[in-house]
Amino acid sequence: MDSGQAMAVCAYGWGKEFRLYHEYLSIGSKHYRLCDLTEVQTRFRTVLGIPSASLELEFGREKLVLRGIAAIDEVRSIVEYLTSWCQKVDASMMPVVAVPVCLVPGEQAHYSTNATLCGERMQEALHPAYPTYPAQDHGLLILSNKRIVYLGRKSQIVLDFAHLLHVSRLRGAVAFEADHWQKRVIFALSRPEECAAYVEAILRTHNLKSGETRDVNRNVYVLAMDTLKQI
Repeated sequence: MDSGQAMAVCAYGWGKEFRLYHEYLSIGSKHYRLCDLTEVQTRFRTVLGIPSASLELEFGREKLVLRGIAAIDEVRSIVEYLTSWCQKVDASMMPVVAVPVCLVPGEQAHYSTNATLCGERMQEALHPAYPTYPAQDHGLLILSNKRIVYLGRKSQIVLDFAHLLHVSRLRGAVAFEADHWQKRVIFALSRPEECAAYVEAILRTHNLKSGETRDVNRNVYVLAMDTLKQI
Protein backbone atom coordinates (compact mmCIF):
# COMPACT_ATOMS: atom_id res chain seq x y z
CA MET A 1 0.00 0.00 0.00
CA ASP A 2 1.32 3.42 -0.95
CA SER A 3 2.09 5.22 2.31
CA GLY A 4 2.76 8.78 1.16
CA GLN A 5 3.10 11.32 3.93
CA ALA A 6 1.34 10.66 7.21
CA MET A 7 -1.18 13.29 8.29
CA ALA A 8 -0.52 12.47 11.94
CA VAL A 9 1.71 10.20 13.99
CA CYS A 10 0.56 9.43 17.54
CA ALA A 11 2.18 7.45 20.34
CA TYR A 12 0.04 5.20 22.52
CA GLY A 13 0.53 2.48 25.08
CA TRP A 14 4.14 1.61 25.84
CA GLY A 15 6.32 2.69 22.96
CA LYS A 16 3.73 2.00 20.27
CA GLU A 17 2.47 4.39 17.58
CA PHE A 18 -0.16 4.65 14.90
CA ARG A 19 -0.04 6.67 11.70
CA LEU A 20 -3.00 8.35 10.04
CA TYR A 21 -2.99 8.72 6.27
CA HIS A 22 -5.61 10.25 4.01
CA GLU A 23 -7.34 6.96 3.30
CA TYR A 24 -6.12 4.47 5.89
CA LEU A 25 -4.80 3.98 9.39
CA SER A 26 -1.52 2.17 9.99
CA ILE A 27 -1.07 0.33 13.29
CA GLY A 28 2.08 -1.73 13.56
CA SER A 29 2.36 -3.70 10.35
CA LYS A 30 -1.36 -3.66 9.58
CA HIS A 31 -3.31 -1.14 7.49
CA TYR A 32 -7.00 -0.36 7.99
CA ARG A 33 -8.93 1.33 5.20
CA LEU A 34 -10.94 4.30 6.43
CA CYS A 35 -13.75 3.48 4.01
CA ASP A 36 -14.34 0.37 6.17
CA LEU A 37 -14.54 2.39 9.40
CA THR A 38 -17.99 2.14 10.98
CA GLU A 39 -17.65 3.71 14.43
CA VAL A 40 -15.33 6.03 16.36
CA GLN A 41 -15.36 6.71 20.09
CA THR A 42 -12.89 8.51 22.30
CA ARG A 43 -12.50 8.55 26.06
CA PHE A 44 -10.46 10.86 28.27
CA ARG A 45 -9.13 10.26 31.76
CA THR A 46 -6.69 11.83 34.20
CA VAL A 47 -4.49 9.73 36.50
CA LEU A 48 -2.25 11.44 39.04
CA GLY A 49 -2.81 14.71 37.23
CA ILE A 50 -1.70 13.33 33.84
CA PRO A 51 -4.40 13.36 31.12
CA SER A 52 -4.62 10.71 28.45
CA ALA A 53 -7.06 9.52 25.80
CA SER A 54 -8.10 6.24 24.27
CA LEU A 55 -9.53 5.58 20.81
CA GLU A 56 -12.11 2.88 20.17
CA LEU A 57 -12.43 2.08 16.47
CA GLU A 58 -14.65 -0.41 14.70
CA PHE A 59 -13.90 -1.66 11.21
CA GLY A 60 -16.91 -3.82 10.58
CA ARG A 61 -16.71 -6.66 13.11
CA GLU A 62 -13.16 -5.86 14.17
CA LYS A 63 -12.76 -3.55 17.17
CA LEU A 64 -9.54 -1.76 18.09
CA VAL A 65 -8.75 0.03 21.34
CA LEU A 66 -5.74 2.36 21.44
CA ARG A 67 -5.06 3.44 25.01
CA GLY A 68 -2.62 5.81 26.66
CA ILE A 69 -2.54 8.61 24.07
CA ALA A 70 -0.91 11.67 25.63
CA ALA A 71 -1.39 14.09 22.70
CA ILE A 72 -4.89 15.22 23.68
CA ASP A 73 -5.26 18.10 21.19
CA GLU A 74 -3.99 16.00 18.32
CA VAL A 75 -6.29 13.10 19.11
CA ARG A 76 -9.29 15.46 19.04
CA SER A 77 -8.38 16.50 15.49
CA ILE A 78 -7.81 12.89 14.49
CA VAL A 79 -11.24 11.94 15.82
CA GLU A 80 -12.83 14.75 13.78
CA TYR A 81 -11.21 13.39 10.64
CA LEU A 82 -12.08 9.77 11.35
CA THR A 83 -15.68 10.66 12.20
CA SER A 84 -16.13 12.25 8.78
CA TRP A 85 -15.52 8.81 7.22
CA CYS A 86 -18.34 7.31 9.28
CA GLN A 87 -20.90 9.91 8.23
CA LYS A 88 -22.07 8.52 4.94
CA VAL A 89 -25.28 9.50 3.16
CA ASP A 90 -27.09 7.01 0.95
CA ALA A 91 -27.39 8.79 -2.39
CA SER A 92 -30.59 6.89 -3.20
CA MET A 93 -32.20 8.08 0.04
CA MET A 94 -31.31 11.78 -0.04
CA PRO A 95 -34.30 14.01 0.76
CA VAL A 96 -35.63 16.62 -1.63
CA VAL A 97 -35.95 19.91 0.22
CA ALA A 98 -37.71 23.16 -0.63
CA VAL A 99 -35.38 26.12 -1.16
CA PRO A 100 -35.95 29.82 -1.94
CA VAL A 101 -34.24 29.68 -5.32
CA CYS A 102 -35.44 28.95 -8.85
CA LEU A 103 -34.07 25.55 -9.88
CA VAL A 104 -33.38 24.58 -13.48
CA PRO A 105 -35.29 21.70 -15.12
CA GLY A 106 -34.17 18.38 -13.68
CA GLU A 107 -32.56 20.00 -10.65
CA GLN A 108 -33.44 19.01 -7.07
CA ALA A 109 -32.17 20.47 -3.82
CA HIS A 110 -31.02 17.85 -1.31
CA TYR A 111 -29.55 19.93 1.49
CA SER A 112 -29.70 23.44 2.89
CA THR A 113 -28.31 25.05 6.02
CA ASN A 114 -27.56 28.44 7.48
CA ALA A 115 -24.01 29.42 6.60
CA THR A 116 -21.63 32.30 7.15
CA LEU A 117 -19.37 33.29 4.27
CA CYS A 118 -15.92 33.87 5.73
CA GLY A 119 -12.51 35.16 4.85
CA GLU A 120 -9.25 33.40 5.64
CA ARG A 121 -8.34 32.66 9.23
CA MET A 122 -7.49 35.06 12.02
CA GLN A 123 -5.41 33.72 14.88
CA GLU A 124 -6.73 34.83 18.23
CA ALA A 125 -4.07 35.69 20.78
CA LEU A 126 -5.97 34.13 23.69
CA HIS A 127 -6.82 30.90 21.87
CA PRO A 128 -4.14 30.26 19.23
CA ALA A 129 -5.16 26.62 18.78
CA TYR A 130 -8.72 27.58 17.85
CA PRO A 131 -8.57 30.02 14.94
CA THR A 132 -11.59 31.92 13.72
CA TYR A 133 -12.65 32.90 10.24
CA PRO A 134 -13.85 36.51 9.86
CA ALA A 135 -17.49 36.72 8.79
CA GLN A 136 -18.23 38.49 5.51
CA ASP A 137 -21.85 37.58 4.89
CA HIS A 138 -24.69 35.53 6.35
CA GLY A 139 -27.11 33.42 4.37
CA LEU A 140 -28.18 29.98 3.18
CA LEU A 141 -26.00 27.27 1.65
CA ILE A 142 -27.82 24.92 -0.73
CA LEU A 143 -26.63 21.67 -2.28
CA SER A 144 -28.58 20.46 -5.29
CA ASN A 145 -27.87 17.55 -7.58
CA LYS A 146 -26.18 19.95 -10.01
CA ARG A 147 -24.53 22.77 -8.06
CA ILE A 148 -23.68 24.58 -4.84
CA VAL A 149 -25.65 27.78 -4.25
CA TYR A 150 -25.07 30.37 -1.55
CA LEU A 151 -27.73 33.02 -0.98
CA GLY A 152 -26.29 35.72 1.24
CA ARG A 153 -27.60 39.07 2.36
CA LYS A 154 -24.92 40.86 0.35
CA SER A 155 -23.75 38.29 -2.18
CA GLN A 156 -24.61 35.14 -4.10
CA ILE A 157 -22.31 32.31 -5.14
CA VAL A 158 -23.10 29.54 -7.63
CA LEU A 159 -20.73 26.66 -8.40
CA ASP A 160 -21.51 23.76 -10.72
CA PHE A 161 -20.14 20.45 -9.45
CA ALA A 162 -18.33 20.01 -12.76
CA HIS A 163 -16.01 22.87 -11.71
CA LEU A 164 -15.44 21.74 -8.13
CA LEU A 165 -11.79 20.83 -7.53
CA HIS A 166 -11.45 20.27 -3.81
CA VAL A 167 -13.34 20.39 -0.55
CA SER A 168 -11.62 20.89 2.81
CA ARG A 169 -13.25 20.36 6.18
CA LEU A 170 -11.91 22.95 8.59
CA ARG A 171 -12.67 23.46 12.26
CA GLY A 172 -16.36 24.40 12.20
CA ALA A 173 -16.33 25.17 8.49
CA VAL A 174 -15.96 23.81 4.96
CA ALA A 175 -14.00 25.32 2.08
CA PHE A 176 -14.59 24.86 -1.64
CA GLU A 177 -12.05 25.31 -4.44
CA ALA A 178 -13.04 25.64 -8.10
CA ASP A 179 -11.11 25.51 -11.35
CA HIS A 180 -12.01 29.15 -12.13
CA TRP A 181 -11.59 30.67 -8.65
CA GLN A 182 -8.34 32.27 -7.55
CA LYS A 183 -8.87 31.38 -3.90
CA ARG A 184 -11.01 29.05 -1.86
CA VAL A 185 -14.42 30.03 -0.48
CA ILE A 186 -15.04 29.27 3.21
CA PHE A 187 -18.40 28.72 4.91
CA ALA A 188 -18.78 28.43 8.67
CA LEU A 189 -21.47 25.88 9.54
CA SER A 190 -22.97 24.38 12.66
CA ARG A 191 -22.54 20.83 11.28
CA PRO A 192 -19.72 20.77 8.70
CA GLU A 193 -19.43 16.97 8.81
CA GLU A 194 -23.06 16.58 7.73
CA CYS A 195 -22.58 19.03 4.88
CA ALA A 196 -19.45 17.18 3.76
CA ALA A 197 -21.29 13.85 3.78
CA TYR A 198 -23.96 15.27 1.46
CA VAL A 199 -21.31 16.68 -0.86
CA GLU A 200 -19.76 13.23 -1.15
CA ALA A 201 -23.08 11.51 -1.85
CA ILE A 202 -24.09 14.09 -4.46
CA LEU A 203 -20.70 13.90 -6.16
CA ARG A 204 -20.91 10.14 -6.40
CA THR A 205 -24.31 10.36 -8.04
CA HIS A 206 -23.16 13.21 -10.30
CA ASN A 207 -20.10 11.25 -11.45
CA LEU A 208 -22.12 8.12 -12.19
CA LYS A 209 -24.65 10.01 -14.28
CA SER A 210 -21.97 11.93 -16.18
CA GLY A 211 -20.01 8.76 -16.88
CA GLU A 212 -16.95 9.86 -14.90
CA THR A 213 -14.94 7.24 -13.03
CA ARG A 214 -12.76 9.36 -10.75
CA ASP A 215 -12.42 8.41 -7.11
CA VAL A 216 -14.34 11.03 -5.16
CA ASN A 217 -12.51 10.38 -1.91
CA ARG A 218 -9.09 10.73 -3.53
CA ASN A 219 -9.57 13.58 -5.99
CA VAL A 220 -12.26 15.84 -4.61
CA TYR A 221 -13.74 14.89 -1.31
CA VAL A 222 -12.98 16.14 2.14
CA LEU A 223 -9.39 16.04 3.41
CA ALA A 224 -8.96 17.25 6.94
CA MET A 225 -5.23 17.98 6.76
CA ASP A 226 -6.18 21.60 7.51
CA THR A 227 -7.89 20.53 10.71
CA LEU A 228 -4.89 18.53 11.85
CA LYS A 229 -2.67 21.55 11.28
CA GLN A 230 -5.04 23.66 13.40
CA ILE A 231 -6.07 25.86 10.47
